[in-house]
Amino acid sequence: MKLFLNFFDTLAKLGPGSVESTKKALSMTIALCEGTDMEFTALDNRQAVLDVLEKEAVKAGFTERITSVLGDMNEMDYDAESYDMIWCEGAIFITGFENGVTKWKKFLKQGGYICLSELAWLGDERPDEAV
Repeated sequence: MKLFLNFFDTLAKLGPGSVESTKKALSMTIALCEGTDMEFTALDNRQAVLDVLEKEAVKAGFTERITSVLGDMNEMDYDAESYDMIWCEGAIFITGFENGVTKWKKFLKQGGYICLSELAWLGDERPDEAV
């Protein structure tokens, strides 16, 4: 993992996909704030990612509703049934899809949701920008 993170540090973007998709993922957290009165805990193992989110939260006026946590999704230590939603953008592969969903569902309140995206090819054709 250290090798992966060292390589990742050399990249200009903070996540998979295009620059636009990374901006969209970050803006979705802000959009969730705009459309709800929920509070958010943003967990990432990269301080650089959290720094970008925090700057966007300041611009949008949501710093009191977004808490950034530098941590590991494999070692989450939250109370059971403490979250309404868990949102994961293209990162569940790190822990494994089934493993992540199994571990995370204990953190959800009754009726809570896990919302996630994961890279999956459903055919042999791949868009040029993905190759």
